[in-house]
Amino acid sequence: MPNPPRLRAAVLTATAVLLSSSVTGCSHDNDTKDEDLSGQKLSWKDCPAPSESEGGGNAPSPLPDGDEWQCATMKAPLDWAKPRGDTIDIALIRAKTSGEQSKRIGSLIFNFGGPGGSGVASLPAFGKDYEKLRTRYDLVSFDPRGVGRSAGVKCEDDAQLDEYFQQDATPDDTAEQKNLLANTKTFNSACEKHSSRILPHVRTTDAARDMNLMRQVLGDTKLHYFGISYGTELGGVYAHLFPRASGGPSSTRSSTRPRTRNRARWDRLRASSSRSTISPRTAPPRPRTARSATPRRTSRTGSPHCSRTWTASRSRGSSRAS
Repeated sequence: MPNPPRLRAAVLTATAVLLSSSVTGCSHDNDTKDEDLSGQKLSWKDCPAPSESEGGGNAPSPLPDGDEWQCATMKAPLDWAKPRGDTIDIALIRAKTSGEQSKRIGSLIFNFGGPGGSGVASLPAFGKDYEKLRTRYDLVSFDPRGVGRSAGVKCEDDAQLDEYFQQDATPDDTAEQKNLLANTKTFNSACEKHSSRILPHVRTTDAARDMNLMRQVLGDTKLHYFGISYGTELGGVYAHLFPRASGGPSSTRSSTRPRTRNRARWDRLRASSSRSTISPRTAPPRPRTARSATPRRTSRTGSPHCSRTWTASRSRGSSRAS
């Protein structure tokens, strides 16, 4: 799980995704409701302490105004190609708006990057930072499928993981290269053995469709979204798949206009590192309106409902955890 200090750095150097309704893409069936599951009612309760897969620790501390964080579980299709088939649980967390209900815009959904970061464990660390946003939004995050309490992928036990992460990840000779390759194959085989049911369904497009269902279940006409690091790519994929359900500039402008000093920090980071974990496409935008994770066309089909796959270009090393 990304730790709060690194996430705070990501907030300073990565832009929130602005989901503009002008983004184009497949739209022939993107805005239809997921009839079987969109009407489900969430049962919000006090949040338990994070699980080991979410990093462990204590239950979230109260918000600055004393309100408690709330957690719930949403049902989503295991396989979005078979929406009436088996389901999985998607873990959610929220802080209800502190402002007047008459001024509430809706829910603002956060993804903190990774991929593989637990939103349920991460969002409470920013309760104070995002308090102004909370005057107009319910702040919501989630464990993406395959993470934490959302059908989390299981690979090796603790002892095996300790051994795996102690290996030399920068081999200097043939023997070390062979050892790294062998350990990686063993790790991958363990993931396939223990998580074969969920592994084929943890693509970015699956997470985007989960967010669209989340939007419907939360009662929002448009998705209002704040993505950090890899979260910008997820937001771009969502905007492509569901252009008419993407929130407009007025809904996220306050979180997409970084101050000048943040731009300067980004410029220094890019100049000083050839292995940036943040793609140039996710740098804080200069213009007032930003469209991060600019899609590019490929020849392969990305989903059963769309004839194209769109991805965000990454700089060298950007696939590393944020």
